[in-house]
Amino acid sequence: MARHPRVVFISTYPPQQCGIATFTQHLIDAMPHDGSPKDVRVAAIVGEGDRAEFGDRVVHLIDNTRPAAYREAAAWVNLKDIDVVCLQHEFGLFAGECGRDVISFLKACHKPVVTTLHTVLPEPNPIQREILSAVGRQSRRIVAMAKVGIDLLADRYGVSRAKMVFVAHGVPQVAPVDRGAVRRRLGLRGRKVIVTFGLLSRGKGIEYMVEALPAIRRHHPDVLYLVIGRTHPNVLRAEGEAYRETLLRRSGDLGVTENIRFTNRFVSDDELLPYLQASDVYVTPYLGRDQITSGTLSYAVAAGCAVVSTPYLYAEELLADGRGRLAEFRSGESLAGEINAILDSPALRRRLKARAYRYGRSMTWASVARRYHGLFTEVAQARGPAVRQPRTPARRPPLLPSRADGPASWPRV
Repeated sequence: MARHPRVVFISTYPPQQCGIATFTQHLIDAMPHDGSPKDVRVAAIVGEGDRAEFGDRVVHLIDNTRPAAYREAAAWVNLKDIDVVCLQHEFGLFAGECGRDVISFLKACHKPVVTTLHTVLPEPNPIQREILSAVGRQSRRIVAMAKVGIDLLADRYGVSRAKMVFVAHGVPQVAPVDRGAVRRRLGLRGRKVIVTFGLLSRGKGIEYMVEALPAIRRHHPDVLYLVIGRTHPNVLRAEGEAYRETLLRRSGDLGVTENIRFTNRFVSDDELLPYLQASDVYVTPYLGRDQITSGTLSYAVAAGCAVVSTPYLYAEELLADGRGRLAEFRSGESLAGEINAILDSPALRRRLKARAYRYGRSMTWASVARRYHGLFTEVAQARGPAVRQPRTPARRPPLLPSRADGPASWPRV
């Protein structure tokens, strides 16, 4: 294939504010292409109440409130000059129980599919196992962002190992900076800075970091814990800011309100990275062992942070070989002990930062995009030139309007 493969991504997409949307944008931005907007396009998944104003790269919408939307999306893909479909999979992304409706898309799609898995549960319920097993059967390749995910997919879901490939979660290229200058600019001079970022929800375990703060403050009275990120939209719809308010009340009860600061908004990479570079410790106190990837942890490693994390699967793999420290689940005491050890020892802190930063160089978006481009090229060449499907009869169900088929009628969602 002389030209670059033409790819459509099935995913959420900015300005939607979720980790998978951001992942997809960064991957596409780093992809080699001919400069034509037809090289890489997006069919964006939208939900009830979604009013995102998408750019020209989004050429189709998949409406989660309409059961037929996934079959219609497959019919749209089949009619277009597309070589490969790249599906971003997360159980909560799609409509139906545990996202079951994605199967109707895969069964109706005639183009080869490369699926990136953002969650692989070690102990799935029967519906989750059924769905991911079907995704494995219907996809030409499966991308796991942690090596342990390949074993889980083979052993728990029956996915063929021949289909699976490991590609790391992408991270930005972070240049070394004058840390002191960054801290002065951010108003953090004279503070021991701990950072957590990402969409806020109960599974993030921030309450255990709040419980850890008194023990940290006894050793380091100047400690400041920054919790950066808005509440997850699904949590906001279900319970508002109840979780954040609980954290604030508990901080007051423990007398550490001066040692914790919340930034309740979605933060761009350009704004976030200086906080990571200015940090003394980055922490992910997540509650569930089953988490198979974490974009936030990947970014912290790329920025050369000294990391403390609970031992979920992705953290165990990413922080191996001395790239970080692991604390016990649901234990403020354990978190405080690991964080104090780093704050007490500049030599340990420097060693952790250096090892993390070196490892992060292999995970840059440019490197990850080259792996995906090679994978797309391999799949497209194995299939042969994209075959334009014959147009279906006029009585076919109407497709959701797309930018490619009529921008004048494009819905503002």
